[in-house]
Amino acid sequence: MSAPAVSVVVPTYNRAHVIVETLRSVRAQTFTDLELILVDDGSTDDTGERVQSLGDPRVRYVRQPNRGVSAARNHGLRLARGEVVAFIDSDDLWKPDKLEREMAFFARHPEAGCAFADLVKYDGEVYVPSFMRDSPAFARLLARYPGAREIVFTERDMLLCLLEEVPILPSAFSIRRAVADAVGGFDESWSSSEDWEWFLRIARGTRFGYLDEPLAVLRVSKDSLHRIHAEHGRSRMVRLLLDERARLGSDPDADAAALAGITRLRKHQAWQYIQAGRPIAAFGNYVAGFRETGNALLLVRAVAALLPLRVHMTVRRWLGDVVEAVEGSGLRGISGPPRSRAGPRGAARVPRAASERRGGGGPCRGPPLQAGTRGAARVPRAASERRGGGGPCRGPPLQWSLCSASSS
Repeated sequence: MSAPAVSVVVPTYNRAHVIVETLRSVRAQTFTDLELILVDDGSTDDTGERVQSLGDPRVRYVRQPNRGVSAARNHGLRLARGEVVAFIDSDDLWKPDKLEREMAFFARHPEAGCAFADLVKYDGEVYVPSFMRDSPAFARLLARYPGAREIVFTERDMLLCLLEEVPILPSAFSIRRAVADAVGGFDESWSSSEDWEWFLRIARGTRFGYLDEPLAVLRVSKDSLHRIHAEHGRSRMVRLLLDERARLGSDPDADAAALAGITRLRKHQAWQYIQAGRPIAAFGNYVAGFRETGNALLLVRAVAALLPLRVHMTVRRWLGDVVEAVEGSGLRGISGPPRSRAGPRGAARVPRAASERRGGGGPCRGPPLQAGTRGAARVPRAASERRGGGGPCRGPPLQWSLCSASSS
């Protein structure tokens, strides 16, 4: 049997209720020269029975003892026979032409060792039509390429971005297998943020390509790994970014990006503590962040963490005004790099329409996803939308028709 062009690796653990829908979105791809490797990381539900009932010879189901998502992805990488490896998490979805678009991109850009695309995000009642424009550092980078539908970034550009944040998600990412083999697999000691660590390693010697259109749907659930193990992942990333600062030495841009990344991680973790009713832990987290970065505003946040929540929220709003004033004056020493003007972090978030919440719409049942007009004008449009193509804000709706009878 000849090797397929693409190997699709799907790690899963106890996702029987959604796994078939995810696999259908892969099997419905217009690019058909693929193999699908589903690595079951020791599920205790009926995942295996549901997958095997599909009867698709392209689907290879393998089971391993529960060792975590990194080990599951690495298992899939070892089994992969394609020249390109794509990943999708077991509760996400692909647009039908996702692989076709990526493979055409690789053919046009042999200098790119990997590629990623934009995606839409569903997180409970929150709908984000452009994940990339909800990522401040990447939105700033993207603003340097107005009107571009696809980009091949320099290694340095992506390294600086990844020192500050991770805009890439595995479900919208593909990599040439030769590059993956050279870089090595995921670090199996990480239970969260393992993809961020891997992307940073890749960025040290590989150019990333980008397609500015949503080709995947991210569906966040209450028991998503990045939520369950968020504290572990953020802690590991802080240590990694501190190590990166030491490794990169006297590079001021890289140092500033890493400091901004540490600050953001500390703020996110502290807010999680506050929401969980753990103000002392939040205080300690902010203080640790100040020691690591010298960002004085973290000390203000530390004190605010010990105040009643209503007062704390007032201080947070005041700090936002201070940061805006500091950035506007060009004095960024206490606030880190400026936030994106291409898309304020909250602007892309719009509540899901009632029809979607009731099941009338949505990415895989009923009518195609109507990404809609509500709030659409508040987010920058992808290049494909600006040129009159489909997309979440203008023109014909994206056809998330993933559950066709031909793929069931």
